[in-house]
Amino acid sequence: MIQDIVESYDGLVSDLQALAQALRHHQPPHWLLGAPQDTAMSKLCTAIQDLWYQPGQDGRETRTDIGLVALDADQYRLVETVNLRKQQLQQRIRDYRQHPAADWPALRGKLGQRHDDFRQHLVASGLARLHLKQCYRLLPLLPERPIKVGFSWYAHGRSIKHLTFEQAQQKLLDMGEYKPHIQAQLHTLGNLRPGTRLAQVQELAPIMRANLLYPDGRRKAMSVSLPLMFIDDGHGLPEFNDVASEPPSGRTRQARADQRLSSEPLLPSLRVYSYEGE
Repeated sequence: MIQDIVESYDGLVSDLQALAQALRHHQPPHWLLGAPQDTAMSKLCTAIQDLWYQPGQDGRETRTDIGLVALDADQYRLVETVNLRKQQLQQRIRDYRQHPAADWPALRGKLGQRHDDFRQHLVASGLARLHLKQCYRLLPLLPERPIKVGFSWYAHGRSIKHLTFEQAQQKLLDMGEYKPHIQAQLHTLGNLRPGTRLAQVQELAPIMRANLLYPDGRRKAMSVSLPLMFIDDGHGLPEFNDVASEPPSGRTRQARADQRLSSEPLLPSLRVYSYEGE
């Protein structure tokens, strides 16, 4: 299993290098948000080969590089190959981590040290830890060229998971019931009125949405974190809007008036809130 993972990882690095070389050799029409045209291709190639953490990076987040690329047929096939390799690597790592004797931290460290020259060429030296989400995420590839792409930020979305009293209590106990801050939160939980609803909240990183329009009037919306790629039908890049390089501050959607969470967490260690008025 380890040999298969190493083979898939080495293959992914090789396929990404081949794609970057093809893009540089025969530069297709392209645009990268925030990059001058004379440096956009270099930054594009770095973005698609970016597989590692940067210092201080939240493990739940991936870096965002927004753009458009009109590929020729050979480049399109290379992107398909990269995406298949990413799926293969993800499945092999998933299978390995389910094995009772798996030592994933050690294996990830070894993988991260492979192709050291390649890694240091792209990012600062010393970054050896693989970012699995960035390894797995597919290059956004469209089977046909849209005539218009509208980019927009969706900021400060939240994942809300409802918890029962028993679930919240067990999660706190698992964190160490003798710790003073856990004891305080267990006390808070025990003083709640019966039937109080609890919600565990995770703030999600801002995402970019691409709204696509096709010649026949079809529309499609998708989230993107890497340049959007498609076959060039001879017309180059579609019409697209200018958008800020950074997401706006504050929520872009208004909270429902009948489902407002308390402004402060009830159980900070779990990011658990109650509903206002309960």
